[in-house]
Amino acid sequence: MRLPALLKILLLGITLIAAPALAEDAVPLDANGRVPVGFKGDDAEKIYNALAKLPELKKDQFESQADYAARIDKIKDTIALPGGKTLGSRMAFVIDRGHYPPDEYNSEKKQMAASAALNYKSIRVPDEVSWNKAARWLNGFIVQERTRKIGSYTGTNAFGAKTQVTKEQIDSVWLGFYGKDFRDRAGLGMSIAPLGDEGELFEIDSSRAKGAVGNINLLVVCKIANPYIIAISEHDNPTISRPRDITTHLRSVFVDINEVWIYNAKNGEVYKKIIALDEAKK
Repeated sequence: MRLPALLKILLLGITLIAAPALAEDAVPLDANGRVPVGFKGDDAEKIYNALAKLPELKKDQFESQADYAARIDKIKDTIALPGGKTLGSRMAFVIDRGHYPPDEYNSEKKQMAASAALNYKSIRVPDEVSWNKAARWLNGFIVQERTRKIGSYTGTNAFGAKTQVTKEQIDSVWLGFYGKDFRDRAGLGMSIAPLGDEGELFEIDSSRAKGAVGNINLLVVCKIANPYIIAISEHDNPTISRPRDITTHLRSVFVDINEVWIYNAKNGEVYKKIIALDEAKK
């Protein structure tokens, strides 16, 4: 559902006040309030690998959840991570637009929809690797993804039809979060999926829109949160109509999202900042 106009205005006011504080320790904005051209943000893969080596992040069987949380809270600012950050630092991850082009510009309304640039997916979490049995789905932004062809073979279906099957491996790094996804938490009723129906609209005049096409990226401002990391593998069997045998290895860094920025990677212009509703209440 969409927010009433007055509430949207109030949220916008909160965003304008809160944004500099969030950006101060996560994004080194230039003098014009733009994201520096070439800004890479934090490296999710390196952070995942560093977190995976930390035994202190594992909950002891004799610790209650409250005791575990209190222990981590005491040491979070002493746990060093790549990029000079700690477990308690606010971070910024660049979500590349990948192969999704931005939606066409609506010159009559002077609007562009960023849905195609929002590289967002969900995956079912196997019970044996879920820290919370009620959390059956992992939502996330894809930060890095590599696909490799690792072979091929001749496949045959139950009716004897044969086709050449390509074996592929996908290595994917996500920013993940369980439970209600960012659409609900932001309270904006937006579509964050690449195949969303409307997408997240932002106002832009035609002269600036020309420079936005093909250059829209996302910037996720967040903090690392429990359960910190998870690794999942899944397999998609080939079919005659889709002869691809795909194994996906997913590594996810869990985060608590504060803001999502829609910006121009070529010139750094920030078109819109979407603040999480629970962050706005702080």
